[in-house]
Amino acid sequence: RDAFDAATDHVFVMGWDGFDLDSQYLLVNGDSILPPMTWRAGSKHRIRLVVIGPGGRVDTKLAQDSVVMKWTPVAKDGADLPDAQRIARNAQLRMESGETADFEFTPPRRGEYVMTMRLSDSKGPLTQRIIVR
Repeated sequence: RDAFDAATDHVFVMGWDGFDLDSQYLLVNGDSILPPMTWRAGSKHRIRLVVIGPGGRVDTKLAQDSVVMKWTPVAKDGADLPDAQRIARNAQLRMESGETADFEFTPPRRGEYVMTMRLSDSKGPLTQRIIVR
């Protein structure tokens, strides 16, 4: 419904490169090296996670100093969630291929946050640094 605002709306499209489990590498927005993002403190940010790989699952977590943050789910697979399901919860999620999920997150303080995304059975996570000013 709302107009896209690149400062507060963030889309993470996750897929992978490689055909067998020993050589798969997670890609986010088509890349395996993610430059740091800068977000505004005190602003509500909308995070859209999309898994487009041919099979497997992706585990995602948003933390600051190893403390898992809270986010509020607002949509699942393109449909807005009813108010009763929009309850803040730990910012951790396991998604399968073909799923999308939208969350709202307001950083509670300035500093560095890290979103980790790990493809099942891959060699390691991909990290997205988020600098909140």
